[in-house]
Amino acid sequence: RRGEWPSVAPLGYKNNLLTHKVEPDTEKVPFVRKAFQLYATGDYSLEELLREVHRWGLTAKAGKPIFKSCLAKMLRNPFYYGRMVYNGEQYEGSHLPLVTKKLFDEVQEVLEKKAKPIKKGVFKFAFTGFIKCGECGASITAERQKDHIYYRCTKM
Repeated sequence: RRGEWPSVAPLGYKNNLLTHKVEPDTEKVPFVRKAFQLYATGDYSLEELLREVHRWGLTAKAGKPIFKSCLAKMLRNPFYYGRMVYNGEQYEGSHLPLVTKKLFDEVQEVLEKKAKPIKKGVFKFAFTGFIKCGECGASITAERQKDHIYYRCTKM
């Protein structure tokens, strides 16, 4: 509630153990800002941005390369413009923001445009609606069980 981050600082920031505050990591700040700016243009996919970030030499905490999921999480994190989400609630942070709210919103718009909708697994069966039962004349329906397709009469 006081705007102090109670956990490990996100990428681009570091924890100051003496003051118990989160401070910008001077080595990584330019790369984080550049990543936000490049993605906001809409010219980069997450995969292309990840390649750029690796080319710059930006690494995660223990010097390990950044993963695509880490990059996506960074681009969605309001911490970078001064807000904190902790336990599902949002607070105003006391840390220095690395990007402006406007740039963050532009990145969110690009992320939303590039997001692919998840389609439910609607399976179309080849012969439903084409054939009728030879005994009663009712429609034939299909169902899928254990990767096998079974056709049967609806008995109507």
